[in-house]
Amino acid sequence: MNSPYRAHVFVCTKGKECCKRGGPKIARDLRIALRALGLKKEVRVERVGCLDHCKKGPIVAVYPMNAWYTHVKRKDVEGIVKHVCGGVPYERRLWKKD
Repeated sequence: MNSPYRAHVFVCTKGKECCKRGGPKIARDLRIALRALGLKKEVRVERVGCLDHCKKGPIVAVYPMNAWYTHVKRKDVEGIVKHVCGGVPYERRLWKKD
């Protein structure tokens, strides 16, 4: 599948728990950080509905890296942005198999 973006970042912002725990603010902070780096046209941040793991929310999923981050807080945005920019995954919130 061709995409005009090199990465997509999906942030759960609609689920009751994710919304209450800051999902919308995390999505906004990700957009602001990526825009500041001049990546607005390369990386798409999408606010999405429930990703079916509410107890682990807010969830941030990054593609094509196939990285899912759980229990994300606003202070984690910098680590996720570094990963999106070509760095290593942000281990602190990276979903590990239970």
